[in-house]
Amino acid sequence: MGSEADNGQTQLIAKAFGVTGGVPFAAVAYVLFESYLLAGVLLVTEGIGSYYLLTYVFAQNEEVDGHGSPGGIHEGALGFGLSIGSVSMLAGAFADVGVPDAIAGGLLVATVAYVVLSFALPPVKEDRAAL
Repeated sequence: MGSEADNGQTQLIAKAFGVTGGVPFAAVAYVLFESYLLAGVLLVTEGIGSYYLLTYVFAQNEEVDGHGSPGGIHEGALGFGLSIGSVSMLAGAFADVGVPDAIAGGLLVATVAYVVLSFALPPVKEDRAAL
């Protein structure tokens, strides 16, 4: 029972952090750049990235069986990639390249980071539902 309760607690923590993780990024984007589009994209990407990053970190405390899920996503790579992409979007907005270009650049960085990290990071033990 302890393991099931701990897994439920860690999932609850990851979901709560996923819901609130993008709020600071969105607030900075809206207050400094007055862009609903950038704020919304940052809210979604950083929120999803925070959720998957925490589920991956919590799963690293469990034993790894050496292979990931065939055809599935790599939670750690997705979380890190989206978080890196969110920071890149914000950096692009600070560099004054324009909001659409900052978003496109951030999504490109997130995609490249996901592909690289999906090979570099170790897999998690078990498959879990997305949300």
